[in-house]
Amino acid sequence: MEYSGARNLAFHVAKTPWVLCADIDHVVTKDALTAILQLDLTDHNVAYTFQRKKKNGEFGCLATINILMSRDKYFEIGGHDEDFSVTTGEKRHSLVSA
Repeated sequence: MEYSGARNLAFHVAKTPWVLCADIDHVVTKDALTAILQLDLTDHNVAYTFQRKKKNGEFGCLATINILMSRDKYFEIGGHDEDFSVTTGEKRHSLVSA
């Protein structure tokens, strides 16, 4: 199963109204988790993305595939396109709140 199919499956089996998707080689830091838990999740039209933090402490690109999104909005927009797949390598990154 490609990444898109795995994410679609995750949203289908999730039991919470919001789902956090992160690549397998990313780590959600304690600070990022604390920030996530403090978000106002009342607007289902908002999706949150996370910036990568490199091992040297510098911030990298915005990781738009790593997203916190409501299940309702995810299904409304049709989920991930399972016919489109991108592999960007196998580098480990940490996610931090933006």
